[in-house]
Amino acid sequence: PPEAIALEHAAIEAAHDDLSRLGVALPRFVRARSGGIESTRPGDDGRPRRLRVLEWVPGKPWLESLPPGADSLKDLGRMLGTLDVALARVDADAARRTHHWDLARASQHRPLVVHVSNRRSLVDQAFHHYTASALPRLASLPHALIHGDANDENVLVERGRITGLIDFGDCLRNPTICELAIAITYAMLELPDPLAAGAEVVTAYHAVRPVSRDELQVLVPLVLAQFLCSFAATTMNVAITSIANDLNTNVSGVQTAITAFTLTMAALMIPGSKLTDIWGRKFCFRIGLLVYGAGALIAAFSQG
Repeated sequence: PPEAIALEHAAIEAAHDDLSRLGVALPRFVRARSGGIESTRPGDDGRPRRLRVLEWVPGKPWLESLPPGADSLKDLGRMLGTLDVALARVDADAARRTHHWDLARASQHRPLVVHVSNRRSLVDQAFHHYTASALPRLASLPHALIHGDANDENVLVERGRITGLIDFGDCLRNPTICELAIAITYAMLELPDPLAAGAEVVTAYHAVRPVSRDELQVLVPLVLAQFLCSFAATTMNVAITSIANDLNTNVSGVQTAITAFTLTMAALMIPGSKLTDIWGRKFCFRIGLLVYGAGALIAAFSQG
């Protein structure tokens, strides 16, 4: 949507000057001859196509520069702190949105736990930790526009120093601490001492944008939630391909069915828990088995 593109442009422009002083480049929009950030051209079918051009950002992804040194971790913290201070100046209605990777709504992925085959109880316990320890506190924490996806493919590195940050497509208004949690999750991957690496990033971030005690208390649950969301999504992508092959259908059809199942399950979780308090767990469990069994039986005898 045009408002999402405008938000991405506003975020990049707000952070450009501050990050350039750190030697970090951003994919700025190249303005069209009309002066706008995009132009419209007809496609081969005659329908209009919206076009935009972004500046080249040097460097290679963080994940191709492992393991990171202490300087890289400190660079990451400074860059994120500087970024969040700059983005806090942006106040746009378009930022008040959500999407699939919104860390403040990580519980939307909890129904996917049923598709995890290994250590499912551990994954469910981690989601519970997020729901109990972080979720109730998020509304009271400082909120601002954040990049929202500073993962190990979007942070660019060259000769041990951070040189760029790309992909502002997921930026949104969120608890600001979510920015730090997302980046730490990916920065710690495959490191022998992930906690020490995370501490380096937090310390450097805190020196630029002070982190409150309340924000620190939710940081670990948020990191767990970000990791689990990525893990659950990866598990789901593998499962979707396998299911599509078994059913001789396409991936999009399976994704639509799973999305409908997930939304239905998520919508019924709260009223379902209320009903168990009223009618009792055993009775509701039996009703659930009957409904699920009937649905499975109908599906087994369905044609097509």
